[in-house]
Amino acid sequence: MKESEHLEKTLSILLQKLSKDVSYQRSHSAEPPPAFESNPWDRLGEDCHKYDRGHLLIIGGSAGKTGAIQLAGKAAYRAGAGWVSLAPLAKLHSPDPIFTTEQVWEDSMLSAVKLREVLLERKVKALVIGPGLVNQVLNQNILKILSQWQRQTNGFLVLDAGTLHGIAPILSGTLPDRTLLTPHPGEWQKLGKPPSEGIPATLAYKSSQPIVFGKHLWMIASKPNRVLARAGVGDALAGAAAAYGGLGLDADEAFIRACRLLRTTAENLTNTRCRDSITTSDIIEAIGLCSPMM
Repeated sequence: MKESEHLEKTLSILLQKLSKDVSYQRSHSAEPPPAFESNPWDRLGEDCHKYDRGHLLIIGGSAGKTGAIQLAGKAAYRAGAGWVSLAPLAKLHSPDPIFTTEQVWEDSMLSAVKLREVLLERKVKALVIGPGLVNQVLNQNILKILSQWQRQTNGFLVLDAGTLHGIAPILSGTLPDRTLLTPHPGEWQKLGKPPSEGIPATLAYKSSQPIVFGKHLWMIASKPNRVLARAGVGDALAGAAAAYGGLGLDADEAFIRACRLLRTTAENLTNTRCRDSITTSDIIEAIGLCSPMM
């Protein structure tokens, strides 16, 4: 069976189970609720501080893949984050000066002590772990720290890429509405157990037609668009969603808004550029110029 066929079968079974579960409300609309049309950043006063917008930390970047955390970071800034820090596993080449860097690694392993210190001392509101990571770097000790951080600060957590491998059986204690898992088709199959068995997180399936499985509902997050079939779009999506999560939005709304922001920007870019020449960097740089803030 082809991977795409296996995934389609898996999704079909899961959706059937969810549709029979009274705790879920099924939405067939490809568009988000009307309430999502307003700019969430309007809730901030004109005298707000960068911490009000949210300090976002992105951990990732294995050797040869450090561009992933920079794409995620730039998308987070464009989506509205107040301060973005990067914690790369490998050395950043020509890092953008808009980022600060943090050290949370020790002998290529994620350090629980250093991570806890950075999260609390730097007042991190949203954390992304995974862009550019090939292998799983989380363990029970790290996950316990993340759970404590969430409960102490209402922190928003995004797990992406390598951190998704086998994560379902070990993930516990996290706040489902404040935890977002973002698997693409291959990563969906590597979660470690069927999502229908219960995972303390909001699950966002990344594809040409993303789907978000929240605590109380699932819905198609955006319409298909081949412009978004580019390397790095998933990293940008994780960063943008984290920016919204740092503002206080729940995981399902944060993901939906991030999808719409990138999709709308990409669509508007096609007015001035051939749609098949548009790159992820083009989309990120055009946020706010070619689209309203979502």
